[in-house]
Amino acid sequence: MAETGRQVLPLGEVLSATGGELVAGSDSVAFSGVSTDSRTAKADDLFFAIRGPRFDGHQFVSEAARAGAIGAVISDVGALEKSISSAAAFVVVRVADTVRALGDLAAHYRRQFSLLTVGVTGTNGKTTTKEMIAAAMGVKFNTLRNEGNFNNLIGVPLTLFRLSPDHTALVVELGMSAIGEITRLSEISLPEIGVVTNIGPAHLESMGDVDRVAEAKAELLHSLPDDGFALINADDPRVVSIAGSWGGRTITYGIKTQADTRGEAISSAQGSTRFRLTGSGETVGVQTIGNGGVYGALAALALARELGLPFDESIAAIEAVPPTPMRMEWIDLGGVFLINDAYNANPASVAAAVEVLSDLPARRRIAVLGDMLELGEDTARWHRMVGETLVRHRCDMLIAVGEASRHFVEGANAAGMDAAKTFWSSEVGGATGLLCELLQQGDLVLVKGSRAMGMERVVEGVRRTYLPGRASGRNCQALAGDR
Repeated sequence: MAETGRQVLPLGEVLSATGGELVAGSDSVAFSGVSTDSRTAKADDLFFAIRGPRFDGHQFVSEAARAGAIGAVISDVGALEKSISSAAAFVVVRVADTVRALGDLAAHYRRQFSLLTVGVTGTNGKTTTKEMIAAAMGVKFNTLRNEGNFNNLIGVPLTLFRLSPDHTALVVELGMSAIGEITRLSEISLPEIGVVTNIGPAHLESMGDVDRVAEAKAELLHSLPDDGFALINADDPRVVSIAGSWGGRTITYGIKTQADTRGEAISSAQGSTRFRLTGSGETVGVQTIGNGGVYGALAALALARELGLPFDESIAAIEAVPPTPMRMEWIDLGGVFLINDAYNANPASVAAAVEVLSDLPARRRIAVLGDMLELGEDTARWHRMVGETLVRHRCDMLIAVGEASRHFVEGANAAGMDAAKTFWSSEVGGATGLLCELLQQGDLVLVKGSRAMGMERVVEGVRRTYLPGRASGRNCQALAGDR
């Protein structure tokens, strides 16, 4: 709503939806948008002061007001600047929890629209799947989807505020880091179709184990209406299990097992993957490498069939979906190739990316891997297992980044990788410089790590300084940092 289709939200509706108390300003005000970031606040916005681990939105209410916001939802009046709390024209609404209030208001706003709504969750592949489903649905429906990583208790509500009367469908990616979050996001967004991509080890620091991750993902299925249905990855036993426990109507897709929509004859080349649909024989190409994009396309095509969408047009729409930045993104540097998968990492996603690395032709295959975070007490074991996976998949060299990544090296060396071909750096700059020294024409490099590691900086550094055409060594100017 703050970006498109800015609809009017009267203060009375805000108070009713959030249970808030008006502590300053006129009760006749109406808002044209909602913001949680003072840097992007617009005229007539309602600003929600969110407290997070690094910032407290209460400290930025005055900035939002200067940007044009005419009101704020807060939880601590004492944290406001005196000029704001005493300004007669500026509306201040107090609630117990601003994140909860943001979701409550978004749920109220969402219920003003009649929309075909799809919720997408899973450990890996959520964004790619969401983008391909939105593309296929766009053949018939004016479809809104959440952008980027707006998949949490703040991002999903902000996505819903972008709804306008012109929209007829909604595709919303639902992330989680704790039990109950997907239930809450479903209460807010009201999906009637659920998609579960896969279930694996992630957020174990807060979740405890993979069984709890499965329990959290199952919340989407249990939130669907009685006449809803789910699209299920038939190749993932945990997904099949939660679908069976749920007991609702399911439509399956997959590659390895029998499924309602199945892909076969999969082949990846530079920057793209092609596959054939079992039975019908149509050939589909996606602008990403590896099976992740295939699974996303299969989910989208399974939904297209179920909804009766024009199938050829749906295929064309899926094929036109551009690669998502930092998710198996192919980069050609003139004879040296990078796979930028730096957006995030967990054991399952790293293993899948390494499998892609092994399947593509290259002079040498180099993995530059940053720490996998939030894995709890089994952090060392998971990292060692990935190190062993590198050896099984014919990786020639490893550059590990971060404290936990020392265990990548341990696992790789224990599985037989020559210690002279495994390297460790405490930080990204050192790893980038080392990679620059090692690069040779024909090399294929996978760059991956958890979001907080910022592994995209390796890609940026190499792209900025690489000098193509050298036979070996010193191909780009090494960046400063520990080695």
